[in-house]
Amino acid sequence: MMAKFKGYESYVDSGVESIGYMPTGWTLKRLKHVCVLNPSKSEAKLSEDTEVTFLPMENILSVGKIDTSLVKEYSEVAVGYTYFRDGDIIVAKVTPCFENGNIALAQDLTNGIAFGTTELHVIRPTPKCDRRYIFYLVQSNRFRLEGIASMYGVAGLKRIPADFMANFKFALPSVAEQIQIADFLDQKTNEIDSVVADKQKLISVLDEQRKTLITDAVTKGLNSDVETKDFGVEWIGDIPEHWQVFKIKHVLSQIEYGISESSKGEGEYKLLTMGNISHGEIQIPSGGSLNELDERYLLNTNDLLFNRTNSLDQIAKVGIFRGSVEDKVTFASYLVRLKVNEKADSEFLNLLLNCHPFLSYARSFAIPSVSQANLNANRYTNLKIILPPVDEQRAIRDWIVERSQYINDAIAEINQQIHKLKEYRLSLIFEAVTGKIDVRDLTVEATMMA
Repeated sequence: MMAKFKGYESYVDSGVESIGYMPTGWTLKRLKHVCVLNPSKSEAKLSEDTEVTFLPMENILSVGKIDTSLVKEYSEVAVGYTYFRDGDIIVAKVTPCFENGNIALAQDLTNGIAFGTTELHVIRPTPKCDRRYIFYLVQSNRFRLEGIASMYGVAGLKRIPADFMANFKFALPSVAEQIQIADFLDQKTNEIDSVVADKQKLISVLDEQRKTLITDAVTKGLNSDVETKDFGVEWIGDIPEHWQVFKIKHVLSQIEYGISESSKGEGEYKLLTMGNISHGEIQIPSGGSLNELDERYLLNTNDLLFNRTNSLDQIAKVGIFRGSVEDKVTFASYLVRLKVNEKADSEFLNLLLNCHPFLSYARSFAIPSVSQANLNANRYTNLKIILPPVDEQRAIRDWIVERSQYINDAIAEINQQIHKLKEYRLSLIFEAVTGKIDVRDLTVEATMMA
């Protein structure tokens, strides 16, 4: 995939192992020598009625862009926040945002000025360097990997120290050459990003096809010729007449809230939170976070977890546990364990409770608050669902698994292509900002990529 580019005429040893040789004429610099890092808010000199852009960390997007949609009064955000302005480079300093490449070039801010969470580093290039060149420098894998190695802190919230930022060494050509390299990378990364965006759109189409396939199967069955009727269940229309209507609680043998203990950072038992449920599945953390536990709270095979507290667009999602008690996994108090009785198959019920029509219906019963919504177990389990006989549930489940696999395989293949494109992007940036390739005489034009 990497196009063939020539190197420079001569090189010298940079003295930095991760850089290796750099082109003759380039100089080794520390970031603090060519940029202002984390500039003081006092230089903003704003009045209290000045509007600025306020950016939470989630607005620093991993694609290198910045979401400037939130604007607040200066007086609301001035104290205790990070200050930056148009042209600054913003780098998330905490895990996992830093590892995910949440880095952006600040542009089109209100009055050119912004404030953000203190969990951001700000890089302000001086006239000694082109800001786009520095922007690409901090996107490189070398910067990210060395930054991760420098992190301090415990458990899941480690930070990039200011000292790492200040003393990060890199090879710097002349400003004119920096601009040439940045121009080259602007076009090449845009080409790659465009291809990635097209593939991500295709994944979205396939994902919608999968959702439609599942919804149709769990609400209509597999026989299109069967007699149907309206049972008066408000989230769905006509259904096969031999199916039955139940309240969720009538197909469950157990409803149980999770534990209230908070994570201790490490331990024998793994603690699931609302972030561990995605697309009907449960992602088990790699490490434990509790040393003591009443073992009746251990999850077992085919337990379902219902998310009772989350943002309104995420609440009510359900995941199925495919491990066993030997995995020593438990769940937090804003999750609710649901164990099915003889009326339901766990996997079919998981598919039904996650289908879009039911999720939308369930979320209409949630009680919103300032930051999160709540849908308690009593309100949720009194909602009505429709179920075929258990044997038919299992047949539908097996049909969905088989048909979904084709879509899943296609999505997996496209994701692999996206991964390779992103790896190529990172490699191209590294090669350019370390002088492994010479782009000075290249005409910036479209590059054909496989």
